[in-house]
Amino acid sequence: MNLARHLGLLSWAVAAKAPVFIYGLVVVLVMIPNLPQAEFGIYSLVFQFFIIISLLVKFTVLHPMIKYASPDADFSRFIRTGMFLSALLYLTIGIAVWITAPISAGMLRISAQDIRLVPLLMATIFMREIGFSIQQIRLRTNRIFFLEAVYYIGSALGLVVLYFSDNLTTSHAALTVNIIAAGSASILALKFGFDEARLWRMIRLKEIVDLLRYGWKTLGIGLSAFLINGMDILVIGAVYTPIEVAIYTGAKKVYQMISALTQAASLIIMPYASRLANKMNKVELRVAYEKVLGYFCSASVLIIIVGWAAAGYIYPRLLHGEYTGSTPIFRLLLLGAPFEIIFTLAGNFLYGTGAVGIVASISLLGLGLWLILAFILLKIFALGGLGAAYALVAVMIFTGILMHIKAAKEFDTNWSKIIQRLGKTGATFLSSLRGTK
Repeated sequence: MNLARHLGLLSWAVAAKAPVFIYGLVVVLVMIPNLPQAEFGIYSLVFQFFIIISLLVKFTVLHPMIKYASPDADFSRFIRTGMFLSALLYLTIGIAVWITAPISAGMLRISAQDIRLVPLLMATIFMREIGFSIQQIRLRTNRIFFLEAVYYIGSALGLVVLYFSDNLTTSHAALTVNIIAAGSASILALKFGFDEARLWRMIRLKEIVDLLRYGWKTLGIGLSAFLINGMDILVIGAVYTPIEVAIYTGAKKVYQMISALTQAASLIIMPYASRLANKMNKVELRVAYEKVLGYFCSASVLIIIVGWAAAGYIYPRLLHGEYTGSTPIFRLLLLGAPFEIIFTLAGNFLYGTGAVGIVASISLLGLGLWLILAFILLKIFALGGLGAAYALVAVMIFTGILMHIKAAKEFDTNWSKIIQRLGKTGATFLSSLRGTK
């Protein structure tokens, strides 16, 4: 894997996750310490409800659209079909959420008015999601950065403004900031345009079938993303109060800032692996897998050490000690970080080479395991957020190990070779530094 050759793309891909990191910092340093704990719990439930729906549309329609629209000859018709299907799905789900708001609000112990902010978030984010997918197809990671910056940094600035104006007091105020930022990102996506895709021509049934057929496979993969990105928060909300949700989310939000680094690499890994697979370049695929996995797993050791130490200092000081319970949850999640990194990177390599069924099967097994463990730890033993974290870390370990076993077999490698590759790369890097002196 010639990193220099892809440095520009990779740099923009990593930069595209910097706004997510900045937003996470503002949530931790501004929102959590100042928003009443119950209100932060309500915010978390509503926002995660919205995230789950967004992921459903991404994995069912947008990810298949990225695959089929990648060849120039197919770009216009699959962008057109994907945009139509995602709009239809958003509209259908949005209406259903609005109508059933009293039911879901009762399950989550919040108001129907809170739930009805979800369709507004969906409506404002729609064009941003389409634009993001188009730029990913074209590997325009610089434009992806600007879309992410408008949404996440815009949300962060909005929270800061609410804080300094003494209006950061309700979940509605915080969610309104997200709605405005999402709408602004959608306007930018419209400005970037649709890359000459002809959106108003006839949509053919075959293209709809192609996207939905592949979407069932990618949806299976997406179920693990649902879990990592917030389904566990909704389950806690259905069992406990918004206070317990706030404590768990306080740990989960910080952890998601760490996992965003792996997701940045995934923007490049999947299409890169797909191109190597099309060229039947198995040697470079193996080298790329060994290097990427080695780099990220090595970095995770430092992240765990720093995060473990910082957690004991930061959480007891948030809202006069009301988030002390987040400390053991965050530390537990850190132990699962290396395995989530392995799962994500190995899964993207396998996905890029066409092994969709393997990735989906492991994701489904992981979800099933989490549901069983969550029921035991949350309902029977009543361990609250700590129980949810135990279940999540167990799934990270299980799916990470299993995904690497499948990837190692596919790319003819093992941990011994990965460590050797990492050592050679490190030695080469040190030699180049000595040579520049």
